[in-house]
Amino acid sequence: MEVDDSMGNMKIIFMGSPDFAVPTLQKLIESKHEVIACFSQPARPKNRGKKMVDTAIATLALKHNIPIHTPTNLKAPETKKLITELEADFIIVVAYGLLLPIAVLEAAKYAPLNLHPSSLPRFRGAAPLQRTLMAGDQHTDICIMQMSEGLDEGAIYKSQNLNIPQDMILGELHDQCANIGADLMLDVINNFKDLPPETQSDDGVIYAKKIAKSEAEIDFNKPGLEILNLIRALNPFPGAFMFDESDRVKIFSAKFTEKTHAEKPGSINNGFEIYCENGVITPITLQRAGKNKVTLPEFLNGRN
Repeated sequence: MEVDDSMGNMKIIFMGSPDFAVPTLQKLIESKHEVIACFSQPARPKNRGKKMVDTAIATLALKHNIPIHTPTNLKAPETKKLITELEADFIIVVAYGLLLPIAVLEAAKYAPLNLHPSSLPRFRGAAPLQRTLMAGDQHTDICIMQMSEGLDEGAIYKSQNLNIPQDMILGELHDQCANIGADLMLDVINNFKDLPPETQSDDGVIYAKKIAKSEAEIDFNKPGLEILNLIRALNPFPGAFMFDESDRVKIFSAKFTEKTHAEKPGSINNGFEIYCENGVITPITLQRAGKNKVTLPEFLNGRN
């Protein structure tokens, strides 16, 4: 699509926090538009030293001398006043992590836009990438939508379909969606006047709730393909896990062999094949708690 220069140079407020939001902010910084302010989650303690660490977006904004704001919510009168007085043409939101009150949504001259990586209305919510892989979906969409008070219910300006290979892991899907979404966002801003929004359907709504810690434990009573989908949906983080006696072991990749057996699901043979409902799961890459990732032969050498 050709750039509609009639939109001119837009003033943009960017709201985002993790690595997923970085390609979009970088693309906007490199464009003809002006990012006049960034909003991100506050710095938080990380790793064993509990050192305070800025978000990926705060780090990038500071690198480019963009004013950065880290409120704990957007409801404070002074925060609303700040956003309104910036007089932005667009408010761009990518994985920010805070709800936007109506006063903030209405502060943009043209629209508040959000990047959401799912086939809306399927997988609205916090963990669309993980839920898409867990469901075994063979494709997804990356959507640029108008933000509304409802959770991911806004009209869609543009979307792009993405095929999902059976062996694609979360990290790969994350990066592809982030990069595609960055291009889509810039395209929508450049051509905004020529893109009529399409209202989402009320059919097929599924909410992608945040991944609970308990969900990361592998249930070997389930079918093999469902287990493989969980493993790739949590690779690299937080990692699907099982217990080898009392040791927690994360599995980052595995293969499934369908076979009939009489073994108890979850039992392990000498080759560290794990029996599930309809066959065996053979880990390929594993990690014992406190250790490095290893291949199965390396793991077996340390286990024997």
